Amino acid sequence: MRRLRSVLSALGWLSGLLVSGFAAGSQPVRLDQCQVIGTHNSYHVAPGPAMDALLRLRSQAAADSLAYTHRPIREQLGILGIRQLELDVHADPDGGHFARPLGPVLAAERGLGDVPGHDPEGVLRAPGFKILHVPDFDFVSPTLTFQSALKEVREWSAAHPFHFPILVMVELKEDSAGKEFTQPVRFTPALLDALDSEIRAGIPAAQRFEPDQLRGGLPTLREAVSGRGWPAVSTLLGKVLFAMDNEGAVRDLYLTNAANLSGRAMFVSVPREHPAAAWMKVNNPERDFDRIGALVREGFLVRTRADSPTADARANRVEQRERALASGAQFVSTDYPEPDLSLSRYRVRFPGGEVARANPLTGAAFADLGDLEIHAADTPGIRNRQGMAAHQLRNLGEASRNYARALELDPQGEPTAEDLERVRRLAPQLHLVRGEPFRLRDVAVVVHPDRPWIGYHLFWDDDLDFPEDNDPCDHEVVWVEYEPASGRAVTVFTYFHGEILEAPVKGGRVRIGVEWGKHGSLPLDARRRPVPLPSKLETHWKRLHGAGRRLPEHPLGRGWPLRFEGSAEDYRRFDVRLGLAERLRDPRMVVRSRWPNAVIQQRILRYNFAAKTGWPDEAAR
Repeated sequence: MRRLRSVLSALGWLSGLLVSGFAAGSQPVRLDQCQVIGTHNSYHVAPGPAMDALLRLRSQAAADSLAYTHRPIREQLGILGIRQLELDVHADPDGGHFARPLGPVLAAERGLGDVPGHDPEGVLRAPGFKILHVPDFDFVSPTLTFQSALKEVREWSAAHPFHFPILVMVELKEDSAGKEFTQPVRFTPALLDALDSEIRAGIPAAQRFEPDQLRGGLPTLREAVSGRGWPAVSTLLGKVLFAMDNEGAVRDLYLTNAANLSGRAMFVSVPREHPAAAWMKVNNPERDFDRIGALVREGFLVRTRADSPTADARANRVEQRERALASGAQFVSTDYPEPDLSLSRYRVRFPGGEVARANPLTGAAFADLGDLEIHAADTPGIRNRQGMAAHQLRNLGEASRNYARALELDPQGEPTAEDLERVRRLAPQLHLVRGEPFRLRDVAVVVHPDRPWIGYHLFWDDDLDFPEDNDPCDHEVVWVEYEPASGRAVTVFTYFHGEILEAPVKGGRVRIGVEWGKHGSLPLDARRRPVPLPSKLETHWKRLHGAGRRLPEHPLGRGWPLRFEGSAEDYRRFDVRLGLAERLRDPRMVVRSRWPNAVIQQRILRYNFAAKTGWPDEAAR
């Protein structure tokens, strides 16, 4: 058994692996000490020719203000390095409220041409929150529902788990083009709760950072910001934050019964003295330049705009952009992260093309570090995870580079004499099933430098079910937890086909059953019975006894047994003893490290192996 659980699900416990700081001796950069580029109305697609002509009959300036188009969200995040998005959300609890915009009807009546259908799959007819700018007139978007936009963010984030944290601004729309046009559905307390629920359903907890996490048990967010401050970027990599764009009545309704945002999914823009004060929207950096700077110096996050609506790009006017970038606002939003050359060469990006740079007001100490998204990932924990992800994909060159960097940042230690004695004394006693077809090739032992854990990494010649994967071994792990004062083993953990099994150690002896042909490790009691008995063991016996192993004709499995001939009881009869202690005489096979896969790949084994969970608590996070 060598299949590591999904790399992405394993990344959920990333923050628990981080060693403080980005690198040895460095000071971690906090979120408020950075600056990134965002997009305004990130879903927006300019109205087509007929709707543009209709809008110009009403107002040339209004039509000009809507003449911008953004790439799909995933491309903004991946190609342009955008780390702040803005979504306009309309309530539609019954469905169909925005499915038949009046604008195309009016354009046809005036002979302005047909408007292509913008909802070929009919998603606007279903209940749920919708994304569009102005009902009836400005309604084209590649993500017509809030759910689909969240899906795009979630999937990109999961595929790039070490990205700088993304701020998603959500504007709750309650306006219309006039009384004769589609009227909004007002947000109620129930709809606001439903919006929080949709955020949480769309972005898993492991990828989200909420107000309660910043508050951390303090009475208010204001106290958290002025005291501890925002977290280090390295602890927020791969996270998504949500902030309500609205001020006024809708915001106040959201704060009802939760003035400090307890239990809420979104941050809100409030005055600096408010209990929920953590993030502010200040859109005019020319008029409010000093105000933005004061808020940033106090530790608040601020979003401002580099241009609005399209006039700056049309005139290639850069004054507002330069003031926005110099203001210290951490999120600088634009309609032009890349130029629209039909207007001018105007765009908003950092001079060096970084995704995240040091904040011009509060990040001076980090100004020489380059792209802080890259720098934030340069911790041993993250480098180890990057190495494991590449290792799982068999990109061994990339895995080696990241593993080597992890060990450079947090070097391995040599085992002490006490370590070596304890490793041999607590070494598990393995119990095999008769007729086990593969030998135990190597044993590598990793001693945790801070916690009372020893990892025994077992490398069997192969796994009966996987002749085709070209791994020259089958990697399994047994962890022994000991009592520091007495040195006595107290708990054993094992990796068993994607699960972590746990059992108390009784009588001082660690006994492990080894599954026939597949080597899943099972804690055994004194009578050599599995505790617990996983259902997968019975499932494997039924298949191996009946249909037999996978790929029975594969040439690399020549000479291997085709099936297990015995009964289910035989399959769990572990009566062939194999001791490990006598195999642990070579101190080169024992190391002290927090990063087992890295240190084994870089320092111990000369052949490849499948990366496995490093320590038993990782799988539980």
